[in-house]
Amino acid sequence: MSKAYKVAKFIDNIINKIISLFFIIAIIFCLYALFDIFTVYNGASSSGKIAILKPTVEEPIENKIDRLNNINPDICGWITIDGTNIDYPILIGEDNSKYLTRDVYGNYAVYGSIFLDYRNSREWLDKYSVVFGHNMKNDVMFSDIKKFAEQEFFDTHTTGMIYTKNGIFELQIFAFLETDAFDSNVYGIKSSNEKSIFDKVEYIKENAIHYREVEFLEEDKIIALSTCKNNVTDGRQILFVKISNKVN
Repeated sequence: MSKAYKVAKFIDNIINKIISLFFIIAIIFCLYALFDIFTVYNGASSSGKIAILKPTVEEPIENKIDRLNNINPDICGWITIDGTNIDYPILIGEDNSKYLTRDVYGNYAVYGSIFLDYRNSREWLDKYSVVFGHNMKNDVMFSDIKKFAEQEFFDTHTTGMIYTKNGIFELQIFAFLETDAFDSNVYGIKSSNEKSIFDKVEYIKENAIHYREVEFLEEDKIIALSTCKNNVTDGRQILFVKISNKVN
């Protein structure tokens, strides 16, 4: 066996080991990516570990939010939109960036949390409130809001529920609107609460893609559920709901 052959065989073995190592690293990376995706989805899914935290209608009213506050004092409610995956606790921070990347426990999470605008009352005393959530893949967080762009989906999904420290209330879905992040008529909390509720309803009706006639009184309250619009810089999709009958 020539010296040249031995050198070639040695080099060939080294190359094979490098290739094998590359494939092992690639497999490990893929497995980690799959695990990371599963972790994100499970953490953000309303049917995952978050679901066990949800209050029940039968639970005494004084226990509902107090129990959640023992987990995180920033929890100020729970929202459910019937027939969707929107079924989450609502948090409120000292600004609107805190829960963009933190979960219900206050830990870092790319999917963030559903959160109330920090300028709103955590006791839900305002006539107009804005709640934010990410538009994630796999229909988690507020991604189901985009489904309301379809007329049939909007027509067949009309109700929800919100749990607060003041009680459980039915929600009536009455409008779907698309705008941008700089729309002061949607995101101007102070100005919205200084105006008549009818002024807000009129603006929503005039600009909505879909609108459903709902009876309003001056003392009624509106919640805007806001998320980003896919592939549109600063684009926003908003689902408007009226706080309706008290259940408990």
